[in-house]
Amino acid sequence: IEFDLGRAAEAEKAFQAARSQYAALAEEFPERDAHRVNLGRVCCNLGVLLRGLGRWDEAESAYAQAAGVQ
Repeated sequence: IEFDLGRAAEAEKAFQAARSQYAALAEEFPERDAHRVNLGRVCCNLGVLLRGLGRWDEAESAYAQAAGVQ
C-alpha cells in the first residue's frame, strides 16, 4: 500500500521490519510453519518492491532469501 501511494521508503522499512520479526519468530518457534511461510512471503514482497525501484541486486538477494526459507 505504501508503495502504491508513492511512499517506497516507508514500504521498504515496513518490509524490513516484518522480515526481522518473522525471522525471529521462525527461529524461536521452528515448529510453527506459519512463521516461515510469512517470512518467505515478506522476502518475496520486498524483492518485488526493490525490483520496481530498479535495485536489482538487492531484489535478487531478497528473492534468494525467500527461496531459502524452509
